[in-house]
Amino acid sequence: MLALLDASGDGRARGAMAAALREMFVAPGSMERAYAAYGLLDALAGAAVDDPRVEAAARALVECIPEEVVAAIAAGAGPVADSGRGAAVWADLLLAELAPAQAAALRLAMRMIGEGKQ
Repeated sequence: MLALLDASGDGRARGAMAAALREMFVAPGSMERAYAAYGLLDALAGAAVDDPRVEAAARALVECIPEEVVAAIAAGAGPVADSGRGAAVWADLLLAELAPAQAAALRLAMRMIGEGKQ
């Protein structure tokens, strides 16, 4: 999370990202949802990318993010707006560390968030 904050651009973008991260964990049940999402991702370690659990893990990840943050990102007003190639490089590096099905779940979650799906 600290690397994400550091890579999120100028001070305003870092502030927006920090606020979004705070919001993710203050809502009732948020930690339980995060642990459940992590468990689903962990279960994908040896799975194929077309495993049906990939979509369930992606949905669980998206459900960890407050609706207003998803809406802001989808509208281009969130901390990832205008991030350009730097965000793509960061995502590629993050995904390279994951098993194929885990990376597929994260890609799907990022696509869902970008489309404003909650």
